[in-house]
Amino acid sequence: MAGLLLAAPFTSWAPSRSMAYSSGQSSTLPQGDPMLLVLCNTPPDHSKAIARKLVSERLAACVNLIPGLVSFYWWKERFCEEGEDTLLIKVSKEGHAKMYARLLEIHPYSVPEIVTIEPDKVNEAYRQWVHEALLPPAPVEET
Repeated sequence: MAGLLLAAPFTSWAPSRSMAYSSGQSSTLPQGDPMLLVLCNTPPDHSKAIARKLVSERLAACVNLIPGLVSFYWWKERFCEEGEDTLLIKVSKEGHAKMYARLLEIHPYSVPEIVTIEPDKVNEAYRQWVHEALLPPAPVEET
């Protein structure tokens, strides 16, 4: 997809995560296990709650909230101009259907904009982190 630049600020990463994946070369995951990007516009008063739910339920590895958009559109024969935020959701292809279904459940719009993109190329270390972030937490052994 030409012209789309995706970046996460380095300061948002936990130090152990950034150190563990600094090389960007090796992966224990098969190359055919892609990650997906999902774009979803939301009303500003719902954006954080939706993002938190998707990440806390391990349906998304990361959600970037891009605030302050103004959308212009037709809805039920009426011209609308509304403030919205965009959520940029990172998910595995394998977990996409569950995340998508949950997003439809919690989104306040009756017809939410949910657009899924499969990137041509992703930093291998980041792709691996996305998949690992979606794994259930390891059980804690009692001592």
